[in-house]
Amino acid sequence: MATDSRASIITLTTDFGGINHYVAQMKAAILGICPSATIVDVNHQITPQDIFQGAWVLSQVVESFPDDTCHVVVVDPGVGTSRPIVVARARGQFFVAPDNGVLSLVLNDGQRIDWIRSLNDLNRWSSRHSRTFHGRDVMAPVAAHLMNGLSLDILGPLQPDLNVRLKPPELKPQQAGISGSVVAIDAFGNLITNIPLAALPETNQNLRIRVGDTANPLEIQGLSGTYADQPTGSVIALIGSNEMLEIAVVDNHAASTCQIDPGVSVKVDWLDAPLP
Repeated sequence: MATDSRASIITLTTDFGGINHYVAQMKAAILGICPSATIVDVNHQITPQDIFQGAWVLSQVVESFPDDTCHVVVVDPGVGTSRPIVVARARGQFFVAPDNGVLSLVLNDGQRIDWIRSLNDLNRWSSRHSRTFHGRDVMAPVAAHLMNGLSLDILGPLQPDLNVRLKPPELKPQQAGISGSVVAIDAFGNLITNIPLAALPETNQNLRIRVGDTANPLEIQGLSGTYADQPTGSVIALIGSNEMLEIAVVDNHAASTCQIDPGVSVKVDWLDAPLP
């Protein structure tokens, strides 16, 4: 639990965009309860209602934050319905979010989950009780109270697991390769896959990367070291800063140029594997 000797860090990840007042209202709710809070904007440009994208973005940043950080995630197309709101403790940090799958990747089978509690009284956290803005009236105040040392019993009953879990895109190791998929597109148009550096051989210049299931997939030979290793307009593959395989177009927007969306398959062959 955060104390006076440690910064009270609260992160916000939402699909609210940047042209309205919703994020500012959430911050005001936090600061009214915990004035010492340091609020970090992770991403407010999640595609509206895209729960998996919100889950993926959160999974990319959690390890960068110190223990006792509280992550608030509001990608909540079911706001105002019977879907629960949960508070969880895992990986040394707190999470506050709707129980709609958005915590699936950070509270996964490979991580120890200390506890999950379901909020049992959504109206106790604020004098405002909007059914369409639980981010401001419930989740932000709960995070602020956690940073102030709230007794956990007040939150609500323990539950054994999330009620909703998204199925993450599969990694499929093969005899001389691996298959995955595009899971995200960053602001530069780079195609980020779910294939980690650790799944590739140490000698990676013999790789053949194929993107797409069509008879004529996009094909790339070997990995580049940087985004500028090849001439402008070249389609390249490289390992990004989070140690995941990426597809990029030098000085251009790969997603638009190659007309590729999240969910498209990616196959990597190595060790001079014969052509199929």
